[in-house]
Amino acid sequence: MAYQNQNGTYTTKRVTCSVSGKGLTKTFPTMDAAQDFERRAIEAKTEGTPLALLADSVLEDRTLWAVTRRILREYYAFKTEATYTTARGHLNRMCELMGKQSLISDVLTTAKITQFIEALRQKDLSLAYCNAFLQYFRRMSQSCFRWGYISKEVDIPPSFKRERTKFEWCTMDEVDQLLIHMPKRYHPLVRFINSTGLRKSEALRVTPADVQGGRVRVLGKGIKLRYVPLSQTALEAVNEPEWIPGQPIFRIHYSTLAYAMQVASVRIGKKVTPHTLRHSFASRLAQKGMDIVRLQELMGHADIGQTRRYMHLHPDWMSSVHNMLD
Repeated sequence: MAYQNQNGTYTTKRVTCSVSGKGLTKTFPTMDAAQDFERRAIEAKTEGTPLALLADSVLEDRTLWAVTRRILREYYAFKTEATYTTARGHLNRMCELMGKQSLISDVLTTAKITQFIEALRQKDLSLAYCNAFLQYFRRMSQSCFRWGYISKEVDIPPSFKRERTKFEWCTMDEVDQLLIHMPKRYHPLVRFINSTGLRKSEALRVTPADVQGGRVRVLGKGIKLRYVPLSQTALEAVNEPEWIPGQPIFRIHYSTLAYAMQVASVRIGKKVTPHTLRHSFASRLAQKGMDIVRLQELMGHADIGQTRRYMHLHPDWMSSVHNMLD
């Protein structure tokens, strides 16, 4: 049986495997973890499996904290810095609410996950926030099954369906009015996003080396590379700040930009965010007749369904539908 040490840790009794004749002893931070190890080691002994062959499975730390750290290392470490940081924050929050030292076999159940999500909903947290956790649970279920931590994947509750609201976009005159009420140091970045359609995170990562030959190299979601041509307005905006090799051109923190835009939005009577500028860029191109495939490439949309939202603004959209019906 497992017993407590003087330093507060817990150790399992020596378990001997009938095949190898060797025993194993391991120390854990909690009694539950120690007893879980002991149970799995005894199962291995009963099956006649050498404990040495189970070093990567039986002896692994299967607490929620350890599992989430492994998922961060093996999956999210290869994503963008923003994606990794977001995932780490969500997974840390999950550990905080469900217990860092909870065994993954106890946490990863349909009932526990449902209870966790319902608790989030009772706090009036957004559907997008809850859906993010459901996606992390799916990733965890798939990974734990692949690693042999669980015998089968867990049934994860379906994501919440959100009603797609009509997106807002700005005319060029409205953007000019917005800039009047913003400090001048934000003007180049606002004009740049409005003239390129880049996501805020993409724009804030642009370095001098990314601007070449009248276009900007963009590292988008999923570490996907694309190139966006620069208009005269965009070129002037990107050349206005002082360039420092290897450093972002727009050395502005997103939170300060968001606050400045929020204050200016109140003054012009229309809510405008960096993403509103992105919508505005796509809307203008759709109005000018750009086809959906080219627009998808410029925007960096993985799903063309995202781009299709702008097509009702296309000048030939209604006539092309009529032609199909004739």
